[in-house]
Amino acid sequence: IIFRDTLNLEEDQNHIIMAQGAIGNNMRPLQLKVLESVILENNNPQIFRFNAVHGALDLSSIDLSDHQTAQNFFAQLEFNQSTGFIEVFADQYLLDLMTSGITLRTYEANLEMLGATTAIVFASGYLDSASGPSLGLFLAFPDGTVLELPEAFFTNVQFLQNSPSVPLDFYLNGRRIVENIKYQEGTPPLELRAEHLQWLEIKPSGSSDVVFEDSIMLHSDENYLMAVQGIPEDINTPIGLRIINNYRFESSESGRVDFAFLHGATTLDVLDLYFEGGPVASNIAFNNFVSFSTVSPATYVLSINEPSNPDYYGQYALDLSDKSGEALTVFATTFLETDPDGFNLWALEADGTTYELVGLTH
Repeated sequence: IIFRDTLNLEEDQNHIIMAQGAIGNNMRPLQLKVLESVILENNNPQIFRFNAVHGALDLSSIDLSDHQTAQNFFAQLEFNQSTGFIEVFADQYLLDLMTSGITLRTYEANLEMLGATTAIVFASGYLDSASGPSLGLFLAFPDGTVLELPEAFFTNVQFLQNSPSVPLDFYLNGRRIVENIKYQEGTPPLELRAEHLQWLEIKPSGSSDVVFEDSIMLHSDENYLMAVQGIPEDINTPIGLRIINNYRFESSESGRVDFAFLHGATTLDVLDLYFEGGPVASNIAFNNFVSFSTVSPATYVLSINEPSNPDYYGQYALDLSDKSGEALTVFATTFLETDPDGFNLWALEADGTTYELVGLTH
């Protein structure tokens, strides 16, 4: 016998008895949690009813909130305590399991088909998985079925519209995530789901026509830049999506600045990049990305030339004097409205701001 206790259960009532704690755990010893006067019936097909119980062994208290709206379902629930029954709409949720306002895990709860259902939502396991079973969030139903909610993962993605075309919309799994982004504009980093295959579509703003589509897999331990480049229906540089992983939104060194380079000008097939007169990269083909360099905050000269031409195609001032701690990407772009054969350098900052670099010679 590992546990023995006397229970006094009232007649004509439903009870739920839960084993909590762990054998040999002095802080959370094995014990029983009895939920009394449990109402199992729920006749509303639009409502999901649940009673939450804290059973995570190394957390003093937990909160549960809606990831998308930040609405709290409950807060500061202590170990072995329960909330009483809570009613929510039977819908899809991303649930943040938190302690002291810090998100520990996010879980995917598809409750659309669970209207007119009652369940127990309970946290179990250890945040420190070295101590035992890993922390999880579970649903227990009146028929004895227990369902572990899958963990949801996220990443941060910045978008750049570097295709000399009409404003564009981005759709992920049929949901519009970026709207009416114009040529040479960017977005701040957006939080997107990660660790499962997703379908991305790009359409002219307000149109149902698709100019680009593909499946993508994003990972939660990386940041991304997604740059639309090329020209729709162009044979040489067709419109496409350049996905850059291991992207940075801040400098890798305190007090310094990181900058990268993206070739997106349709007017130059290949180019060389020079920094303060010294070569950075050679034979950079269209759509290629030169990863980050780390420099001190100051104003520098970037130079571009064609590999077959020793003379600089253009020189540009890169003012990083007030960018300490930041990261940005310089991108080559085409300005078709004023010069069909034109070329220029722009910068994309982490907050989505874009601007043209000052040309010194061209």
